[in-house]
Amino acid sequence: MLSPFFFLATSTVGMMELSGNLLIKKNPKPDPVYGFLREIISIVLFYGVPSIVLYSMTHDTHIMELVLTITSAIVLLISLLIAYDKCDGHLIFPAICALVLGFFVSEYAILIGVLLSIVLRLWRIRLIDREKIAAIWDKMDTLRIPYILMILDFLATILILRGYI
Repeated sequence: MLSPFFFLATSTVGMMELSGNLLIKKNPKPDPVYGFLREIISIVLFYGVPSIVLYSMTHDTHIMELVLTITSAIVLLISLLIAYDKCDGHLIFPAICALVLGFFVSEYAILIGVLLSIVLRLWRIRLIDREKIAAIWDKMDTLRIPYILMILDFLATILILRGYI
């Protein structure tokens, strides 16, 4: 079982990468290296939900880490769905697989999700309806949600490292 702080730190890195990409390129489309890194971070964050829930059963509750992990995972997934316009269907199933399998096979769910993402990428599956996802991204971009989440993740990480939380 991984510590909730690991997922908070991973969320901070993912949101910093997305926010930096939005500041520099003005769109969420990453280059190939950072795109694959963002995919892995998204799968890891979806695995973080069951991990934090199971960790909270034996230790203190970690509501803040759980909320930040869930929201960052969803924002990163939506940014990837918007960024990949030719093949984007390979992203949803591995994230859900990591979320569900995280309760049963622990850290192996991350490996299964990443391998599944690579295999599904070769099939070039495309989502049928992209307008709803585009509308959600436009609203999140208008409200500056990626930047706000980056700041919240960073502040929570600093506060935990300093011992205040």
